[in-house]
Amino acid sequence: MESCAKAFKGFSVPCARSLLLALMVSPLLACSDAAPSAQTHVAAATTSLEQALQGFSNCRLHGFYRDGDPPEPVNPYFRERGLLSPCEVDDTAEIAYFCVKDSFHGLPVDRIEMPSSTAAFSQGLYFTVPVEQARAVLLRALGSEFARSAASDEGNAPELMEVPEDPQRSALLCIQPFG
Repeated sequence: MESCAKAFKGFSVPCARSLLLALMVSPLLACSDAAPSAQTHVAAATTSLEQALQGFSNCRLHGFYRDGDPPEPVNPYFRERGLLSPCEVDDTAEIAYFCVKDSFHGLPVDRIEMPSSTAAFSQGLYFTVPVEQARAVLLRALGSEFARSAASDEGNAPELMEVPEDPQRSALLCIQPFG
C-alpha cells in the first residue's frame, strides 16, 4: 500500500480513484473472452458468494485478504473451491484477481478482486453483464443501486461501475481512499 500511496501522492481523491480503477480493470481484458483455464473454478461448495460477502454493503468484508507463505485467501469460499492462488496479480495496484464461474444474487461473476498485500484498499466482484442490468438486479435483491456516493468515496459502501474497456461488463467495488 505504501508504494501505491506514494504513487498517487498529490492526486485528488477523484483523480486517484479514476487512475486506480483504470489500473484495476485493464487486466480484465485478458480474460474476458478467454476459455476457462485450470485456474477458473466452477462454484460447487457449501459457502455461497452471498455468504462469503457478508458485510459487503458497508465494505467490511471478513477474510477477504491473503495470509501465510505463500499467501492464500482466508475466506472459506476460496478454500472450498481450491482457489488458493489468483489467476492474475497486478503488482502495481497491489490487487489479486481470482477467476470464478459463480453468481451473486443471480448476476454472473467471473472475477473476484482482493488486495494482494496486507494493505487492503480494493475488493470487489466483476459481472459479465452491463452496468444497467446489474443495477436493476441489485436494486431488486439488495434494495440499492450502488451508485457513487459520499459513502463509496470514503470506502464505506460499494460502487457499481461500468468496466471502461468493456461496456458489456460491470464491477461492484469497495475502494478504500488513500491515506
